[in-house]
Amino acid sequence: PEGGLTHHRRRAGQMLTLFGQASIPLLAQGDRRGAAFCRDQAACLLAHMFLCTIPSDRSAWGARGGRLNRQNFVEMLTDGRRGQDVAKLQCLLVYFRALGLPRGQPSPEAVRFFRVSIADVWDDRRWRSCGVPLRAVKAVHEGIIDDYHDALQVDFANACIGGGVLSGGCVQEEIRFTQCPDLIVSLLICQAMGDNEAIIFKGGRRYCETRGYLFDLQFNGRHTGPEISPPLLTAIDALDYRGHWGDPLTHQLEPAVMLRELNKACAGFCVRLPDVAEFLGSNASHPREVATGHWGCGAFLGNKELKALLQWMAASACDLDLVYTTFGDEAFAHELGHVVDTLRSKGVTVGQLWEAVCWPDMASTARNLGGIFRHVKAGFAQARAQPPGGDQGPRSRPPPQNPSGSAAPGLGP
Repeated sequence: PEGGLTHHRRRAGQMLTLFGQASIPLLAQGDRRGAAFCRDQAACLLAHMFLCTIPSDRSAWGARGGRLNRQNFVEMLTDGRRGQDVAKLQCLLVYFRALGLPRGQPSPEAVRFFRVSIADVWDDRRWRSCGVPLRAVKAVHEGIIDDYHDALQVDFANACIGGGVLSGGCVQEEIRFTQCPDLIVSLLICQAMGDNEAIIFKGGRRYCETRGYLFDLQFNGRHTGPEISPPLLTAIDALDYRGHWGDPLTHQLEPAVMLRELNKACAGFCVRLPDVAEFLGSNASHPREVATGHWGCGAFLGNKELKALLQWMAASACDLDLVYTTFGDEAFAHELGHVVDTLRSKGVTVGQLWEAVCWPDMASTARNLGGIFRHVKAGFAQARAQPPGGDQGPRSRPPPQNPSGSAAPGLGP
């Protein structure tokens, strides 16, 4: 039957027909390029992963020292007692059934992956001089990131793309990959991300629905929503603060730590760059907003207020508005909206907000005032922001001639 082992073998057996003598591309650390597969090619690779026929020794693919994620379903198939893994396997079978039996001609629809690697990462001085005005923010407590179909949607990723989707993982990234199995192909071709890298996806169609979270994840049937073009996704991995000794907020407010997160977000939000837009296609080149939320603030213990401000700065530098979903936290959405209104009414720039979060002894000041938001509001409430000066950001400069890029993190070629 469709979706059974015979079906999987037929899918896997199409390798030579679909790929010929071409090798499967590798998007290694430091690359700035993409890879595309038609829908049937993606299904062929997934069939091999499901049948566990991907070679276990793939050290030749670990060029430049990069790690690859799991390459097959061995762990999931041999430890199928975990409820979340049962749900994932049910979703995968729905995916194969939806595609039907292999056709004679490959499907024209493509699944695309683009690895962004920023050569010229901005330092503290350059962020302080950034005169780009802060963009609009819509802070909402109802709904989820997936609801904002026309926005660039943020995947709260693991450095090894896909995280634990082929094992016991079941948080935001793993759930998205489970619902959109085409995205699992990225585990075969994308090495672990560096601090200056992101991975952008286009074409990951949703085939099924799930309910629950973490170990309560359950299969919830085939996706029956309208047939619309899959959204544009960007995968960015946050720092993990669980192993840090000492005061966690003080550590997160260190300039070097904040710079890493700010530049990482910029790498993920740079979809308007000419090379990225060209690869993804004309329909994907002009999202007007990025939909995100509490990135790295669950198991990784990130500070929600700080991460919201850093993502706001990154989106503004990349010429995008922000949709910030708080996953039911109405008070946080209200407080963020108040911060946004205060700062935008004063004409505050990205550089000025960066200076505010770099305030000396910010951790104790924020605690005394009741949080980072209150510190930032207090700093701008009584005075008008100075007219923007210095570096007006990437939008005001012509593209550099150097292909490595030097316009801005995430905003230069």
